[in-house]
Amino acid sequence: MFKKNQKFKFFIKKFQLVRWVILFFLVVFFVGSFYLIVQAQMADVDKLSQQLAKPTTIYDKSGKKAGELADQKGTQVSLKEISPNLRKAVLSTEDRNFYHEFGFSFSGYARALWLFVRNKITGRNYISGGGSTITQQLAKNAYLGQEQTFTRKFMELYLSIEIEKNYSKNKILSMYLN
Repeated sequence: MFKKNQKFKFFIKKFQLVRWVILFFLVVFFVGSFYLIVQAQMADVDKLSQQLAKPTTIYDKSGKKAGELADQKGTQVSLKEISPNLRKAVLSTEDRNFYHEFGFSFSGYARALWLFVRNKITGRNYISGGGSTITQQLAKNAYLGQEQTFTRKFMELYLSIEIEKNYSKNKILSMYLN
């Protein structure tokens, strides 16, 4: 047993296995980040209000188009016309730090990751915490689907950064509430 352990350590040391593993993960991270940045910049967030005004398409259980909801879409009101109580209620329940963060929350991601790991360890097969900010929810509703995948979460993160670069906090809140 001792000899096998020595051989394994020698193998790791000789081929610098730890460095190669770290390099691999860094390359994957940077390539993935580059891809997501390009995708977020191609989303054309300058036309976010128009994207939100598109009708909502409803599909039946077989995936065929069943209809559209468009009665109220396109009728946008300014943030001043929205009740301050509604704004406070949404901010307190959805994203308390909305005015203090730049589109995403490190603590929200950490909490969601912790809940995901805990649920996997305990055998629960559901997601119990999203970790999304209001800006991320706006990006998801405008550009992404409702599927819960890691790819969508990362795309949501990069889109929220792009949205924050182009719009004020009040405009983002107004689009979210509309």
